[in-house]
Amino acid sequence: MKLNIERAPTKEWMDIASKGMKESKHKGFWKSVYKNVAVPARSSASVDIYRIGRHSKENDLVVVPGKVLGKGKLGHKVRIAAIEYSDGAEKALRDSGCSIISINELYNIVDKEKAKIDIIV
Repeated sequence: MKLNIERAPTKEWMDIASKGMKESKHKGFWKSVYKNVAVPARSSASVDIYRIGRHSKENDLVVVPGKVLGKGKLGHKVRIAAIEYSDGAEKALRDSGCSIISINELYNIVDKEKAKIDIIV
């Protein structure tokens, strides 16, 4: 089975999740992230914006271990971390007031905050 680690963002996510499984207080969360990122390229997650809106609430922290696509609208603000974003999705998220965070920022937030975290696959 060939994993999708040739691309730098995917490898970075796997490295941070692996570090989180060893050092973080939330080992189960990081194990789940790692499991969802370490899949073959054809099986990686693709999530539309409308699905994020349906499964999250205002000010939630949303993790997408794959690509965010631009279909739909988001009616509330969330903080979102994803491996990659389509051009339309990135524009729509910024227009709706969402903050896009990196995996490194996510690593720091998970241990310090008690925010609700949703992994959407």
